[in-house]
Amino acid sequence: MYMRDYFKLFKRNSGFTLIELLVVIGILGILAATLIATIDPFEQIKKANDTKVQNAAVEFDTALIRYYTGQNAFPWWVSNANNCQSKTGATQVGSSTAYQISTAVDLQTAVGCITDLIAIGELKSSFVNAQGVLGNIYVSTDATGLKPSVCYLPTSKSGGADQNAIYSDSKGTVNPMTTKNDVASCPTNGGKASCYWCTQ
Repeated sequence: MYMRDYFKLFKRNSGFTLIELLVVIGILGILAATLIATIDPFEQIKKANDTKVQNAAVEFDTALIRYYTGQNAFPWWVSNANNCQSKTGATQVGSSTAYQISTAVDLQTAVGCITDLIAIGELKSSFVNAQGVLGNIYVSTDATGLKPSVCYLPTSKSGGADQNAIYSDSKGTVNPMTTKNDVASCPTNGGKASCYWCTQ
């Protein structure tokens, strides 16, 4: 009888009190807040997006080099079914056969050139489907039309700290391959809107 009453009393007192639960929840909340502050999930998302855009920019630049090696011309030098020249706004350089893109064009607009590169096997057919990426990549050439530059604007802090994120606004009239911003204009924190990462 005594033992039965003892076990009933033990069972009645075996749960957590409200204060104990609140203390545990508070500790878990502090740990979660510390973890989020350390990881900074928004910065991680920006880094992932920057990596995706940069990989596509490098892939396009490499495709241009391979195209030039095989054709002795860039896609916008040739008038073709996809009308690559008009889509990139290319203009002839003097009396030469070279065509220059005087202002950077985003790849979403210049999709005709991508189609040309896909047609001869320099790019995968899935490249054109990167809708959220292509509009962030800009291509331009130097004054001779012989030196293409493929650029994007980093959104993450680490992307802005990249040594190649030092070029002028590639969407304007300034050619990013010939005009580098100085350190004061392009700090390594990704805070300036005009500091583009460009292929070399």
